[in-house]
Amino acid sequence: MEFKIDNDVIEVFKTKLKKTYIPEYEYNYKKFRKLYAPNVLKELEGVELLERMFRSNKSSSNLCIDLEHDNNYSSGGSMKGGTSYKFSLYEKKGSGWTYGNSSKSAELLTESEAIMVGSAIRDALVSSCDLISESTLESIADYEELNMRLEDIFSDVKANPRLMWIHKYFHMIFPDKFTVIHTDDKRSAFLNSEFNVSSEYSAYGKDGEIFSIANAIGLTRKEMNEYILATINRDYWILTIDYDQWDTFKTKNIISIDWNEIGTLTNANKNRLIKKYCKVYPNDINQEESIDILLSFSNGMKKGDIVFIQDEEYNLLGYCAIESDYTYLNMSDELCKHRRFVKWIKTGCYENLFEQPLTAVLTNITLYTFENLKVPCYEALINRFIK
Repeated sequence: MEFKIDNDVIEVFKTKLKKTYIPEYEYNYKKFRKLYAPNVLKELEGVELLERMFRSNKSSSNLCIDLEHDNNYSSGGSMKGGTSYKFSLYEKKGSGWTYGNSSKSAELLTESEAIMVGSAIRDALVSSCDLISESTLESIADYEELNMRLEDIFSDVKANPRLMWIHKYFHMIFPDKFTVIHTDDKRSAFLNSEFNVSSEYSAYGKDGEIFSIANAIGLTRKEMNEYILATINRDYWILTIDYDQWDTFKTKNIISIDWNEIGTLTNANKNRLIKKYCKVYPNDINQEESIDILLSFSNGMKKGDIVFIQDEEYNLLGYCAIESDYTYLNMSDELCKHRRFVKWIKTGCYENLFEQPLTAVLTNITLYTFENLKVPCYEALINRFIK
């Protein structure tokens, strides 16, 4: 099948790319390889293999856990969503080792059986890395060939190469050969939404297709992956502030919300927060909305998200990209205690586009659209600052 992409689609993407804020990502591929490179995995045996590779009740950090949860490897793409079956082999609390891709196919294993299964998955993973290391992977055809050979290598185990943890593992070992999108359906969705392409290629063939498009546009594979990281899991927010806070936000490169008396929200749990909030603010009639805002600011927002700032009159003042996790500055004279550090992209004063102003302190507008403009709200708001 010959690769084709419409020139008009490429031009639209290039225009969008110019408007997209792409942060500087911290890469920890060397650290990951030191812990989990194929030659390291190859030496693992017995119980140590289970505890170093698969989700285990005895391990707080190992291959599968770190791939999903360690922020050091977030620049390798997200693995959020789904159940523990996405790992094929894992230790279920109270039940022992479970093997299978769904509740219907899963079976309980003894520890010795789990070691045999884990060893087979490890061997398939190591053999696959040997194959990938020897493969050029320049064309879509190369990736289609790789997909076929990977399926053959994993044919004797229930773990298959399409699993997101396996795809992310390959990316962490060979970052220039694989995208940071780790499921087949999300690669399809990316191709369709960004390039109007309905892909007919295999799971790994779509990696090749995305990189072929990058080449046609003039992007390196790393640049394409950075664009994906910056957009595919990014959320967009509107934060309403008192105008007298604006200079502080700009000079300190922060955003903040009120409710200082509630204290730190680090590791906030909703049930505990509700109890604490009732004690601190017993007369707040908007308790539920306030708690949602506190949790969104501390836990919902993430690095790379875009935040639009509006004042009490709902005028747009600027927009920024979040560059830090949530922090709480416990100083008595500090007005902005709940904070996130940001990078300001554009500032100014513009009339808002919403016919009905968003009056909440903090609103996630990622899925909002303007019907008359037929574009996502965040895109129209960014255009407001560019024009």
